[in-house]
Amino acid sequence: MAVRLSAWFLVLALMTPFTEGAPNSTGETIHPNLTPGLVSTAGKFAVLNHDIGISPMHGTPVPFTNKVLMIDRTDPGPSKLHLSDGTDAYAGEFDLDKNSIRAVSVPSNTWCSAGAYLPDGTILNNGGGDGSGGFEANSGLRTFTDGGNLVQVSNTKVPRWYPTAHVLPDGRVLMVGGSDKTQNGGGSASYASYEFYPADGQDAHPLELLARPNVVAANLYPFVHLIPDGRMFIFAAKSSVLLDYNTGTTTDLPDLPGNYRNYPLAGASILLPLDYKDSYTARVMVCGGGNGQVGADNQGDPSAPASASCGTIDLSHDNPKWAISSSATVSSDGSAGVLWTLQSFRQKLPNHGSWGTWFTFWTARVSTSTAVWWASRATIPPRRPSIYDPTHDTWQQVESKSDSARLYHAVAYLIPDGRVLIHGSNPRPNYDFGDASLDVTQTSVEAFSPWYIGTKGRPTIAALSKDGALGGTFDLTVAVPSEKTVDPTKIRVALINPGFATHTVSMNQRYVRLALVGADGNALTVRLPTNAAVLPPGPYLCTVLYRGIPSESKWFTMKK
Repeated sequence: MAVRLSAWFLVLALMTPFTEGAPNSTGETIHPNLTPGLVSTAGKFAVLNHDIGISPMHGTPVPFTNKVLMIDRTDPGPSKLHLSDGTDAYAGEFDLDKNSIRAVSVPSNTWCSAGAYLPDGTILNNGGGDGSGGFEANSGLRTFTDGGNLVQVSNTKVPRWYPTAHVLPDGRVLMVGGSDKTQNGGGSASYASYEFYPADGQDAHPLELLARPNVVAANLYPFVHLIPDGRMFIFAAKSSVLLDYNTGTTTDLPDLPGNYRNYPLAGASILLPLDYKDSYTARVMVCGGGNGQVGADNQGDPSAPASASCGTIDLSHDNPKWAISSSATVSSDGSAGVLWTLQSFRQKLPNHGSWGTWFTFWTARVSTSTAVWWASRATIPPRRPSIYDPTHDTWQQVESKSDSARLYHAVAYLIPDGRVLIHGSNPRPNYDFGDASLDVTQTSVEAFSPWYIGTKGRPTIAALSKDGALGGTFDLTVAVPSEKTVDPTKIRVALINPGFATHTVSMNQRYVRLALVGADGNALTVRLPTNAAVLPPGPYLCTVLYRGIPSESKWFTMKK
């Protein structure tokens, strides 16, 4: 029997807010620092490579390069990308200058795994399902550097499938949750835990949140954010806690009203911009999710409508509460079903001299004759994203549309030149290149170019210090066409972690606005925060906004 569900393609964009803004529909101010302004809906899609040979469900920029690492699972059937010995490859390093891919070998199955940057720019990738005759999780810990392959360096304490990884203030990586077997949170209690890389010499630490009866059915890929007080915000299903990972103690937060928000009824989450102007106040937004209850098999109720709400919580308050707002229309044809938020990412978009926060999504009506997490069948995939303006709590559709159907296992994320890279989409059980239907395996790579790409007057970072330390300063030089000397009052500077993108999560995504403390002509001096919980060590994209136009980004390292 065919069932129906909605598939969202959610794009989360981070911009630095500045001055007092307007309340949302609940009367509560979600972004108290945003100035009113209109969000540009201009932009265009372009295919960069029509066939890279694989359909990668994970992606992240490779630090200090203009390349990205793309990773799929290792067992979807024969690929069209091959290693030097002729064997099939399921990962690649995509060169954004050449729009070509180099095959990368994978030592263990990366199916639905996690990732983070280490302080030296190495990419850590952990967990996944082995897919070899029993849907068992694996405990692989793999690393990658530019020009190399994924290399197995160790193993986690327990196997983790659909885990989340997040860098810590001391440069270690926290690995949270996941399943030990089958595609649900069941099985042994090993999934309800967290551990560290490098290992701390102890067993995995229990995390009671993930084992709660009202959480366990939708606890995969938990939303995890490091907040400035050093604790971790961890959200699963509807519930969340603040975790002190040093002591193992947790503080409960109010449940988010509505329905399940995590995989397999998957919504998405972002840490909104951290701004020196408001002492880096931490606000988290969670959107989407499924309106149906899920059973032990996590197949849900595909006849239930998808969730169209977002919740934002200000974690600086003594008693934080969720502020609820409505997102755009779930589906233009009124179809009902489980909401799939395929990916979140950040993108810079000027907002009349300030930076606003926006995100877009695509909805689709999908039918399937098997489990919704296993083999979706698209029928109506809208191709025009929408942009959300949090100042006015409004949605707008962008003016262009994509020619590609991006469904389950598609991802999107920010790249250094300010475009959004999009790849993947394999809602079938295995690779299927045999027909042209909407749900066929997608092997193309495309990019969305917001209005500022190619804009006259776009600033350039002509010179940039390679690194900086907590509490210190760094230097950069800005060049602007037609202006001999820039006006420092029109400049904003930020460091961005573009995140490790997969499914509904953008792990480690972070946007931090910094203080400009000196200007000599076009030479600027920028102050870094004193708190490693605001800017953990590792690589970031440095971006300048001048007169409402963002620059291309350059790589910068926060020293450990």
